[in-house]
Amino acid sequence: MSDMDLVHGHIVDMWKQPQTTNIVSDACARVIASLYHNGQASPGYSFVSTGAIPEDPLAVWDDLFSNLWELPTQERIFAMYLYVYLIAIGQRAPVEGWANLWLD
Repeated sequence: MSDMDLVHGHIVDMWKQPQTTNIVSDACARVIASLYHNGQASPGYSFVSTGAIPEDPLAVWDDLFSNLWELPTQERIFAMYLYVYLIAIGQRAPVEGWANLWLD
């Protein structure tokens, strides 16, 4: 199963749960971001590597999805789920164990 399939499955499963928060898990956010980061010196890569979110969470999102409208519809949906996640979580320091998170 591809990482795209894992993300899609996570979102579908999330919607099947009663009283869903509409916010993807940490692991799902990390997988989505990993698909789009722009290299090691970028806010997106920092998020993928450490889970850290800067004071302006949209700096991560903008870095990852500067070409949003060029992406297929499903990928734009994934981008919007990450947007909601980043805004909901807000600024935070690196997260212990973040590098071990992944969907399975």
